[in-house]
Amino acid sequence: MSYIDRFQEKATAYALGRPSYPTAAVDAMFACAGKDVAAIADIGSGTGILTRQLLERGPVVYAVEPNDDMRAQADLALGSCPNYRSICAVAEHTTLDDRSVDVVTAAQAFHWFDPVAFRNECARILRDDGNVFLLWNAREDAPIHRRLSAICKAYCPTFDGFSGGMRRDDPHIRAFFDDAYDRWTFPCPIRADRQRFVERALSSSYAPRRGERAYDAFVSALHELFSEFCDGDAVSLPHSTVVYRNTRPLR
Repeated sequence: MSYIDRFQEKATAYALGRPSYPTAAVDAMFACAGKDVAAIADIGSGTGILTRQLLERGPVVYAVEPNDDMRAQADLALGSCPNYRSICAVAEHTTLDDRSVDVVTAAQAFHWFDPVAFRNECARILRDDGNVFLLWNAREDAPIHRRLSAICKAYCPTFDGFSGGMRRDDPHIRAFFDDAYDRWTFPCPIRADRQRFVERALSSSYAPRRGERAYDAFVSALHELFSEFCDGDAVSLPHSTVVYRNTRPLR
């Protein structure tokens, strides 16, 4: 099953459960890119979580997403914005014109891409001295996340770690940037009520879908975990947002 198909029927859970990105992280990306950011390609844009935050700053944003369900969710939420452009395409072949964007972003998505082909595509569509920003809302080591990992291992056969097992300064990241990159980290504390906690887990590519054999047991285990760690009506989920950006042009 391709990564595109693995997110089929998960758009609603994704939109309900996934957090946005810290304002400080978005501020830093725009400050680094400079004043004249007219166009951004948000690659693997999903339901448009980062796309929305980029649009709020004024540029045209090409939301490149191959999954029909995810893209439809973004179109519903963002379609009325005049600077929003919805593109059905993959990261390695965006269909955008040569030298057409000032910035490329990939939020919670790079681990799905072919890094060599994606690098070549970024080099093609970026204008001179353009920036690529790869970012993740990364789970910090904490008891609730260790327990969640154990639940995913028990009920999700394709689970190989959160964010596809991508580590900080992962070899794929280093190779993509040819070791010429900065890494920034921003606090990203997350509080989730019961629904958001469960939907966040169900939005993952490896999570069973409704009707599949392990679905009911997986959801039951998630509810038990929430009840164990809840403080009032929510749980605290330690996260930080990690952003990588190139320090020399991609060629």
